[in-house]
Order: sequence, then structure tokens, then C-alpha cells
Amino acid sequence: MTCVAALIIFWFIPSFPEEAKWLTEDERAFIKSRLEVDMGRSAHERKVTAKDVGRVFQDFKIFLGGFMYCE
Repeated sequence: MTCVAALIIFWFIPSFPEEAKWLTEDERAFIKSRLEVDMGRSAHERKVTAKDVGRVFQDFKIFLGGFMYCE
């Protein structure tokens, strides 16, 4: 049931505040400012490059988190 719900909800929940049609401009600006405080600028504003992917795989915390799930 969870997988079915996930597939349905995937099409209704936007990835970025800029894509949410039901938000007003004030609400979008508020959400974007909160996201910038939490994690920097929105990824919606630029493309992911191979250098970005390389930096992810250089971070030991990614591998550590993966090993935590292997038992």
C-alpha cells in the first residue's frame, strides 16, 4: 500500500516551491527564504553537474550511512 501511495503522491507533490501552483507569491518567497537559511540556494536554480556528483561520492558520511543499513 505504501508503494502505491508513493507512486500516486509523486505526481502531486512538487520538488521545489517554484513549482507549487497553489502557493501565493508571498508563501513561495517565505519558503524559499527558509530553505536558503537551512541549506543554501535552491537546486532548482542550477543544473547538477558531474562535479557535484563527484563531491557526493567523496563525502565519507554517504558511505557511513550506507554501511549503517547493512547488517
